[in-house]
Amino acid sequence: RLHSGEVLLVGGYAPAAGPDYPSWFGGNTALADVEVFDPNEDSLESRTAMPSPRGYHRATLLPGGDVVVTGGGQSLEDQAPTSILVYQTATDAWTTVGQLQQARLDHAATLLPHGGASGQILLSGGFHWADPQGPVTTDELIDLATMQVSSLSPIPPGVEPQVAVMGAMLPNGSPRLLIGDLELVPFLTTQEHTHTFEQVDGGTLVRD
Repeated sequence: RLHSGEVLLVGGYAPAAGPDYPSWFGGNTALADVEVFDPNEDSLESRTAMPSPRGYHRATLLPGGDVVVTGGGQSLEDQAPTSILVYQTATDAWTTVGQLQQARLDHAATLLPHGGASGQILLSGGFHWADPQGPVTTDELIDLATMQVSSLSPIPPGVEPQVAVMGAMLPNGSPRLLIGDLELVPFLTTQEHTHTFEQVDGGTLVRD
């Protein structure tokens, strides 16, 4: 949801055709389409498409109104793109601003207002389909002032990698960040996991 109250719809997957996909999966063809829904006018308006199709990506709204898009994939078989995109809502334009160090989809992308001069985005967990296939075991930070990406320490032994992840800053000004997931791999098993990060020493993230 944008600061204007409108809803930005970015990419996704086309509807599946045939019985080869589970009921929760939308399809295997990613979309680059971008639309804005105005709830006051009950209207849907097309905007400039992304440079490439993506599904299971994450879109993070920045305080200034722009949107950062990370991760995702073009199909269930391909490697997720590593390019970081910024959508400028005021000019309806897309810009590629950097590259992730780890391809990932279905991850958490959480805005950290306390990190750096312009904030940071924490990318945690997720999945990659290309060989080697499996959950992503590293986390990354995007510095919004420079769009530089840095990796955090790998997930320690005994801590479950996370897929289908959501992240949220805890309330009341706490520097703690809760990351949780509903694990979908293997797809017939669901298990809930939560982990927390804490910003210490001027913004360093430490996983609990």
